[in-house]
Amino acid sequence: MTLAWAQVLMLPLDVSNMTGFGGGLDMKLFWFIVYITTAVFVLVLLPWFIYYYEADDDLTICQKIKYSFSYLFATIIIILIVLVVLYGFIGIVKYL
Repeated sequence: MTLAWAQVLMLPLDVSNMTGFGGGLDMKLFWFIVYITTAVFVLVLLPWFIYYYEADDDLTICQKIKYSFSYLFATIIIILIVLVVLYGFIGIVKYL
């Protein structure tokens, strides 16, 4: 929730910084940090925790971690394949 609120509240901060009411913040770096952190949470941490939580209760902790990382690796591979295919077909913008 903090990352979602950070993205929402950064827009007024960026506008305030541009109009001269704020300090000289490097907003490009700030946006980059927030977006990269959100991407890591959504693409790595959340799936790993979901896979760990859904692992069989009979498994040991080490087996649950191994299970979670194997499914996370498969998920990342699928996401990368989809992104590469989509970028290859619709990744080019034509200006009118």
